[in-house]
Order: sequence, then structure tokens, then C-alpha cells
Amino acid sequence: MLGKIEEMKKIEAVVKSLDRGHISREAYRSLARIEDLPRENVICDCRQKINAEMKKKVLMTLVDLLQPTAFEPITGNPDITDSTIIMNMLESIGKGGQRRITDILNYIIPLYIEKGILIPRRSTLYIRISGRWS
Repeated sequence: MLGKIEEMKKIEAVVKSLDRGHISREAYRSLARIEDLPRENVICDCRQKINAEMKKKVLMTLVDLLQPTAFEPITGNPDITDSTIIMNMLESIGKGGQRRITDILNYIIPLYIEKGILIPRRSTLYIRISGRWS
């Protein structure tokens, strides 16, 4: 059982590193050939599990984007063939997702207190907000 827990922690750490470092799928495949890294489908499954958990815990609202959408014709074989992912993408065209900072903090703060990262009335939480702004 401990081996399974350690393996899941390793997979989650890889997912976190991929997201933080903006490592492309192709770059990860190259690394996985050299090092003993989890297979791409395991990473994808873990990322989907994390996204599903976050979706339950921190509400995301969709907003319409005012930009017109232009489609390029597909000339080669598609990289994505999973019908669930394709449907999700088609439903998301012209939409942007947003989460309220208060919802995020209502999730993070109790978790950090429980883990001993934040100590009420003694710790200071610094927040860095990043993203692309038009």
C-alpha cells in the first residue's frame, strides 16, 4: 500500500512540475525515453483526476469571450482523438474559465492550516496573481 501511495505522489509531482515549467508533451516524451518517468497516459489520467477534484471544490464559471473564432482546416492526422476531450474542446470554444479568488482562498487556507503550513494569527499568506491581461 505504501508503494502505491508513493507512486501516486511521484505522479502528482510530475504533473505539478510539467504545469509549472510549461513542459510540452513532446519534451516530456523525450525525457520519458531517457528517465524512468510515468507514461504519458498515467500523467493525463492524474491531471484529469486533479481537475475533477478542483472542479468539485472550487467553482469555475464560464465567460463568453468577445473574439471571433477562426478555424484552420486540419490537413494531417489529429493529435487528439479522444472523443471526450474533443467534445469538451468544442463546447469550450469562445469561452474562458474563471475562479473567484475568495473561492480559491476558502479552499486553500483550511488545507494549509490542516497541513501546518499556515498558523492562524502568526503566518502571513502572500498571494501572487499572474496571467495575461488584455
